[in-house]
Amino acid sequence: MSKFLYTTGIYVYWLVIRISSVCNPKANDFIRGRKAWLQQLKNITSKDKAKWIWVHCSSLGEFEQGKPVIDKIKQNYPDYSILLSFFSPSGYNARKNYSSVDAVVYMPMDVPKNAKQFVETLNPEFALFIKYEFWYHHLRQLKQKNIPVFLISATFRQSQVFFKWYGNFFRTMLDFYDAVFLQDQHSQQLVNNISDTETQVCGDTRFDRVKEIAQKPFQNDLLDAFVNNQYNIMIAGSTWPADEKLIADCMDKCTGVKLVLVPHEVDNKHIAQISELFNKWKLSFYNTGTTEEAENADVLVVDTIGILSNIYRYGHFAFVGGGFGKGIHNILEPASYHLPVVFGPKFHRFIEARELIRTGAAFSVNSSEELCHVIQKCSHEKFRDQCEKSMSQYLHKKSGATIKICRALQKFDVLKT
Repeated sequence: MSKFLYTTGIYVYWLVIRISSVCNPKANDFIRGRKAWLQQLKNITSKDKAKWIWVHCSSLGEFEQGKPVIDKIKQNYPDYSILLSFFSPSGYNARKNYSSVDAVVYMPMDVPKNAKQFVETLNPEFALFIKYEFWYHHLRQLKQKNIPVFLISATFRQSQVFFKWYGNFFRTMLDFYDAVFLQDQHSQQLVNNISDTETQVCGDTRFDRVKEIAQKPFQNDLLDAFVNNQYNIMIAGSTWPADEKLIADCMDKCTGVKLVLVPHEVDNKHIAQISELFNKWKLSFYNTGTTEEAENADVLVVDTIGILSNIYRYGHFAFVGGGFGKGIHNILEPASYHLPVVFGPKFHRFIEARELIRTGAAFSVNSSEELCHVIQKCSHEKFRDQCEKSMSQYLHKKSGATIKICRALQKFDVLKT
């Protein structure tokens, strides 16, 4: 019965997306990207007799977790070809030309016929699913054909459906995995209580990813002009309207702060709202501003996407958005530059946020007054030095998940030189 309801739900979801695609560009991408997916896959796999590895990510965030493992496999095992699949258009559109893999596709909808055709056509040596991917029919096909499949950088919480009395169907999907490589011991304990699937705590590959980004050189004339060797530069990344309102209220109370604002959405409507909200300060815009304007501006609005992880290096402290909505965005990116990190109250689902608060290098705020208090603390060089030391120790302790995962895959005899 549960399998029937699940499959019916997938068909209903597909129908809703098709209807939405008439007026929703993202839904339209979702539908168009899956047209003729089987023929596309046949064209990819017919080119040679490659040994394929299938890596599946839901979206761009999961890709960032999988990228260190993909790169390490490609570097050390060049005889394998890698097919990268995405569920969402945002991930596919951003990484469809990713050079470290041999093909990038959309994952077809998870119904029995699609799953059978996909797995039989690709016939991978093994599959890697990133963080939180549970697609019943694709996993079942892999299991039936004795193709090893692993879940990497996974994390679990007691509130998830797996641990509810009605979660038996989802617990079954856990059993399809040959092994689950987890971020932390608490997740391992939860999984071990409900499944016999092999588990191993390897850590979070995002630590390796952000370390790699921070070590790469990046320079921008506009940002150089805006910063101009001044202190108290706040980088506010992946912000939503509630975050921006808080920051604007704070800037009314705190003097001497210059703001680089990198909103999560950069459509014209949102940029216009930001312009109105910050109209009492001198504004400059990344796409249209000049270095002269940036040098004299109080707020630089980055109205483009894809460069936030590099921009954090220009700051003295960071504000990460999302904490007044569904949950905070990536705080490891600013942490990789050893910046004090501030975010809203909805952070408890994120292990790194809780751990960094305990180190004294990250702060949750509920009001503009609380944000001002943190900014005042961050204006002292001694305090920033303490945060930098705490961040450095924390990141060093947490790095290395990529190597652990690759070694574990070797032990399962799926990676062969």
